[in-house]
Amino acid sequence: MSESMPQFFALAPLYDHLVTRQVDIKSLGDDGTLGDATVPTIFTAIDVELWARRFLGDMDRFLAPSASARIKGLLGLSAVLAHVIDSKRNIASGIADQLQGVFDYSVDETDPDPLYQKGLQDARNTLAQLLNGSLIKAYDIPVIGQYATAADPVPVPFRIHPLPPTIVDQAILPTFDSTDVLQQLSLWSYKLTFAHECAHQDMVRITTQFNRSSRVSQQSPSQIGVDLFNTLAQYMAVADKLWMLLDKASPVNAVKTFADLVATIADHWTIRLSHNESGHRPDGSFAAQASRTFGFRVTYSENGKLIESVSLTRDPSQPGSGDTWPAVEVMLPDGVSVPLIAQPSDAPSHTIGYLPKNGTEAPAFARQTLQLTWHGLEVAAFQNARACLSIVRNEDLLHDPSHPENTKLRTNPVFLLKAGEVVGNSIVPLIERYHQQEIKGATLLAALDDAIQTLFPPDRLVANTRATWQLDYSYELARSDTPLGDYSPIRARVPVTLYPDGPLAGAAQVLAKAGEGWIDNFQPAFDGGSWILSVTLHSALESAERPLFTAELFYPIKKDDAAS
Repeated sequence: MSESMPQFFALAPLYDHLVTRQVDIKSLGDDGTLGDATVPTIFTAIDVELWARRFLGDMDRFLAPSASARIKGLLGLSAVLAHVIDSKRNIASGIADQLQGVFDYSVDETDPDPLYQKGLQDARNTLAQLLNGSLIKAYDIPVIGQYATAADPVPVPFRIHPLPPTIVDQAILPTFDSTDVLQQLSLWSYKLTFAHECAHQDMVRITTQFNRSSRVSQQSPSQIGVDLFNTLAQYMAVADKLWMLLDKASPVNAVKTFADLVATIADHWTIRLSHNESGHRPDGSFAAQASRTFGFRVTYSENGKLIESVSLTRDPSQPGSGDTWPAVEVMLPDGVSVPLIAQPSDAPSHTIGYLPKNGTEAPAFARQTLQLTWHGLEVAAFQNARACLSIVRNEDLLHDPSHPENTKLRTNPVFLLKAGEVVGNSIVPLIERYHQQEIKGATLLAALDDAIQTLFPPDRLVANTRATWQLDYSYELARSDTPLGDYSPIRARVPVTLYPDGPLAGAAQVLAKAGEGWIDNFQPAFDGGSWILSVTLHSALESAERPLFTAELFYPIKKDDAAS
């Protein structure tokens, strides 16, 4: 790259997530002093950037010429004012050190820009000078560019944290409403509907988890240590009352309290606890036997009124992480859905784009509602499902919607903002088939064995999955044109055997042997007779009584069966 490549620098966010934490808070007395006692207080989903802006604005207000002159005139407060000014310098230095290159060059084998470090230091010096003038004005500068021209796209990382997404609904339905194809009987679809603002810089991470097996222990929010969050929390808890006292004629104690709070914040401006150290884990964290993770991005028209496209990128590190892509629909406020069509790709790719069908439009709203449906899930292999959604902001600032699979310069990780994970309830399929399905084979054993292999493939079966079978003999009470297997008032059923809650392996042999023995004992008429097999597949992950799939299969009795 040339020595004059454009450089872009921005302030890294204070925290990459909304913070939930318990902090011990002191109360502010009417005399302007903080009490000694503390009250444990839980703060939930706090965007610390908003707290920081309030605090920096208050610092500028406190040190404004008119206010500082009044404070300086109060007896004994000149030294306190000087202390606040020293704290401001420390805070300005800490903020300047937050300035980072927007793009991450660490993945490159060689340094693509030899002037980067010099440019970064120059930008930090410039920002420090601006901060000494006004903390809040300098803090709100979005990007500092060097060597950039008007033609260069300016990457502007958001510093406002994204709101968490909302899981509107999770639903299960048969992939095929009615079918005569045996293999399709036991397939189901998982439908996820979620809502989010879906800003251009946002990536919605969608993880579908199947076969949830155990709950991970959960910790409550707790105070593990002290960092910038704790000190800003103390300030925000008393700020409104403190400023009411500062605006009075002789706010001596309030000025001293403000100075002490400012000094504490300055001392902790560069101190952060990691997300794990803060003692909070997202609710509903489970281990799952199978999961599929996708990155979901929405691209809008230039005027922002239409959704132009959607792209999905699946995690290539997950084996079997989805050989099929979900169907995608935009849900409008009136309940109408706008299907988006998956675009074919010339080569295998981890990313796929979706566009509105020709002649249709997908209106954009402040908060988008989208529906994803995964079809063709085998009920024996996928026995429950749930979704986990989170937001990552600023991950790909140079995203090209026309070529979503092409990655450009990666964003420096310090600019990635994350919304806490939202977890749906685990839902369990129940596929009920009421129309009897014929099974075929040279013998009852062959037909049954093929049916079990087709409906519940053993190589994908969840361990310890069991089923209950009932074998009935069905025969005509009177001649009719009603096809075998159809319910009719002139057909009767006689129970033959029950195979309760048993493994699938060996079930065909047990049932076929019972049928052969019954024929030997009772010698029924085979003309117009059939075997009816009722099956209920039980979940291996829930209660043994939790059914996943019910159906009735029929097999016409042949002469060979009657003679055996």
